[in-house]
Amino acid sequence: ENDGFVLAELSNPSLGVVGEISDAIHLGKPVLGVYQTPEHDVSAYVRGKLEKYTKGHHAQYKDLDEL
Repeated sequence: ENDGFVLAELSNPSLGVVGEISDAIHLGKPVLGVYQTPEHDVSAYVRGKLEKYTKGHHAQYKDLDEL
């Protein structure tokens, strides 16, 4: 059985993405947030949620090849 995970694009702020991340955390699913912009442009709230959550991570990428 594959419970899946959430891959969230964080480069552009979105309340919908924040809601999906919150739902995933509530369901205990792993979450990976990726962003192309510098880290300081990503919501501190979202970064904090992912950093506190043991199954949450975030990472920056330069281009689609690196992603």
